[in-house]
Amino acid sequence: MSFAPPRPLRLALASALGACLALVPLVAIPAQANPAGTGVVINEAYLSGGSAGAAFSAKFVELYNPTDTAIDLSSWSLQYRKATGVVTDSPAAVALTGTIPAKGYYLVSGGSNANGANGAALPTPDQVSTLNPSGTSGTLILADSTSALSLEAGNSAGNAAVIDLVGYGASLTFEAAVAPAPSSNTDVKSLNRTAFADTDNNATDISLSASITPTNAAGQTAATPTPPPTDTPEPTTPPAPPTDTTAISAIQGTGDTSPLAGSTVKTVGIVTAAYPSAASPASTCRPRAPAAAAPMRLRTASSCTPRP
Repeated sequence: MSFAPPRPLRLALASALGACLALVPLVAIPAQANPAGTGVVINEAYLSGGSAGAAFSAKFVELYNPTDTAIDLSSWSLQYRKATGVVTDSPAAVALTGTIPAKGYYLVSGGSNANGANGAALPTPDQVSTLNPSGTSGTLILADSTSALSLEAGNSAGNAAVIDLVGYGASLTFEAAVAPAPSSNTDVKSLNRTAFADTDNNATDISLSASITPTNAAGQTAATPTPPPTDTPEPTTPPAPPTDTTAISAIQGTGDTSPLAGSTVKTVGIVTAAYPSAASPASTCRPRAPAAAAPMRLRTASSCTPRP
C-alpha cells in the first residue's frame, strides 16, 4: 500500500526544496574551443616591424574568418597586455571597425621599431593602430568588447569575453600553454597559426614561421607599387626666328654680287665655311633645313657679311 503525505506536508516539503535551490548559485558554462574552425582567430602576428633586418617596416596582427559569412567587427577590439600583466593591468585596446569577409582576412597594423627605418611596407591595412606589442613576449587578445579586459593570469581559454587569445614567450596569460616566440627583434619570424586551427592551446596551435605573409581583406599580400614618374616630352615645335633678320636668299640675291654687299645684316642659318684671313673675312652660310627635314641642331642668330 502506497503512502502519500498529507497535502499540508507536501506543500511544506516543496517550499523547503525551493528554498534550497535558491541558495545554489547559477554557473555560466564556459565557451568551448573551436577546433572545427567556426570562429575568427588571430592567424598571424609579426611584432618586430622596423627592427634591423625586419621583413616589414611596421608590426601587424592578421585575423582570419573561417566561416561562410562576413562578420561585423564593430563591437570587438584587439588588445595587447604585457607578458607580466595580471588582472589589475589593463591591456591596450584598439576598437575594430568594418567587417571581415567570409573565408577572408583583416589586417591591423601597429607600431614600429626604429621609426620604421627597416623593412618593406605592408599591404594597405584594414585598420591602422598604435598597438605596439613586444616582439618576444606578451599576450594578444581578440575581445568581444571595445573595453579593455581584466584577465586573471593563467589559462584564459573559455573566458566568455575572449574570442581568441595568444600568449607567447614568457607571458603569464595564455590558452592552455604559451606559444613559442622569436628570440629577439632581429629573429625575423612571425607567430603563425597552423591551418586556422583553434584547439585553445597556444603551444600547439601557434608556431614560428620565417615566411611572413600579411594579408588584408582585399587579399593583397604586398604594398601597391608606386608608378614611376612620367617624363615630360620635349617640345617638337622649334622656336621662332628673331624678327630683325634677313633671309639668306635675300642676301645672296639672284646675280653674282649680293644686293646687300657692303652692309651688315643678321640672318639665321648654319655656318658651313669660315675664312678668318684678312683676304676673305666673310663666312659662308646656308639656310636651316625646313621643318620636314631631319632634325638639326639650331644655332642662334649670327652676323654675316655678304660677300661681294
